[in-house]
Amino acid sequence: MTPPVHRLAGAQVLLVEDDLGQQRALARMLRRRGCHVTVTGLGKEALRLAAEDTPEAVVLDLGLPDMPGLEVCRQLRQGTATRAVPILVLTGATDLDTQVTALEAGADDFVQKPSHPLVLEARLSNLIIRHRAVLNNARLVRELERYVSSAARAQALQPRSLERLHATILFSDLRDSTAASFAGDPHAYAEAVRVVLGRQADIIRHWGGYVDKFTGDGMLAVFSDERSAWQACRAAHEIVRWARHSRTTDLGRPLPIGIGIHGGPVLRGDVGSDLRRDFTVMGPTVNVAARLCGSAGALDILVSEGVVEDAGVEFSYETLPPLLLKGLPGPLPARRLLAPPD
Repeated sequence: MTPPVHRLAGAQVLLVEDDLGQQRALARMLRRRGCHVTVTGLGKEALRLAAEDTPEAVVLDLGLPDMPGLEVCRQLRQGTATRAVPILVLTGATDLDTQVTALEAGADDFVQKPSHPLVLEARLSNLIIRHRAVLNNARLVRELERYVSSAARAQALQPRSLERLHATILFSDLRDSTAASFAGDPHAYAEAVRVVLGRQADIIRHWGGYVDKFTGDGMLAVFSDERSAWQACRAAHEIVRWARHSRTTDLGRPLPIGIGIHGGPVLRGDVGSDLRRDFTVMGPTVNVAARLCGSAGALDILVSEGVVEDAGVEFSYETLPPLLLKGLPGPLPARRLLAPPD
């Protein structure tokens, strides 16, 4: 029968202990539990080792010859790579002040010396299991961020009713790409679209917006800050500049991206059923931005007059004849936002 895997199996542990007898005994015990143990008896070397290869836990003796163990603890907490690493302090002191000081310096737990192997093992196991859970949760959050907008995450954490806000809406879309999806390898096409949308999402995020949803080979982005029109125009500029020179896909050179931008009041809230809901923006402002995008050619950025007024004098435009857009009662004054020179 295969023996059960110990809870510490595979854990990367940095053991900082200058007493050779204690060092050998602790390292032997940890290795028997399946740990990968790095050993040192010096505080400065411990800091270097932890920075070079971040451990899952540090077992730290406070009585080191070259620097105080408490200072090692503090510096580990200040390091970018080590600030969240669990620290289990070994101390021969029995007074409460020393224990409190160790915790204030950043230690997560402590064990009295001479330490009983089962006590040290249990406390170290608990620290590592909690640390792994935190890292796993952070990884899951990062994965969810790829599928859920920042506004939807905020709604899930603190639900609120339907809200009215002023926002600038940016729609982008690949021109004439539907036919291309049937002309070649569909998997290659899907990967190319993923790259294009991913790059645009990064640009939107950089300029303070968020992607509300992806619509096939296009997307709907929302800017709701005070300077939302300016942010949306800057993002559109960067998207077109990238599309003009990108060599990352075979969807065309330049990439045939068209953009429409319109600002105004929107409603934002939950829509859908109890089993499947979407947190999104709605209203005429969203529809007008979508219609502008539909009228834009490759590398075109069409914006409404309201966006021109709100974006400021930094941008250049080409005046267009009023656009007859589906669903609107009359012609819409619009301009072409001119991309800056390369």
